[in-house]
Amino acid sequence: MIDPLKPVRAVGATALPVRPLVVELVGPAAAGKTSLLLSLARDDKTLRPGLRPPRHRHLANAIALTPTFLGLHRPYCGLLWKEMKRITYLTTLQRLVETNISAGERAVVLDEGPVYMLARLLVFGEDRIRSVAFERWWRHAVEQWGRLLDVIVWLDAPDPILMHRLRVRPQPHPIKELSDDAMIHFLGAYRAAYDRVMGALAAGHGPTVLKLRTDQESLSHLAQRVTAEIRKKGVHRS
Repeated sequence: MIDPLKPVRAVGATALPVRPLVVELVGPAAAGKTSLLLSLARDDKTLRPGLRPPRHRHLANAIALTPTFLGLHRPYCGLLWKEMKRITYLTTLQRLVETNISAGERAVVLDEGPVYMLARLLVFGEDRIRSVAFERWWRHAVEQWGRLLDVIVWLDAPDPILMHRLRVRPQPHPIKELSDDAMIHFLGAYRAAYDRVMGALAAGHGPTVLKLRTDQESLSHLAQRVTAEIRKKGVHRS
């Protein structure tokens, strides 16, 4: 899929300005993203985990995105409410991350970042969203996030393990009560969407991907590997 860890954002031997890293944890349902995020937050205070845009910022960005939303609805085939919400979320998050970078704050670890939200658009976006306006927005979003995102931590485990975790954990999930075949289809659809998004983002000088199996390593070891990767990326382009 994507080459494992390799240097990014290097231009010859020239030293580049330091800026805070932007990392995203991604993976199919029950892969262990939340557990790893909590472990990172507890063990490494130099990280800013789970950055979430304030709700009041969404409104201003939604208004600014009006031309994009009008284009998505031509020709009109119904209101694309969820798609507009996801596009607004990504725009607001991008500006929040850029502010964090400009302020020189801690490295950011996202669990609902661009890979997650772009994949959701692919999985749940209906055929009617496939338009010139959407493709234009998609290319712009991939370009912007490819510049901002430094590391993608891809978490995964075999389907039987993920399915078992989903069925036994107390938290609700939309696919928890589905048949085995339906769950496998859902997990496969998400993996395919993640592959497409990560491939697009990793083109050129985009983020690198660290692949981790959550059924083969302890949570503490996973957290140590992620922290080590973050610290290794010491020099980045702003």
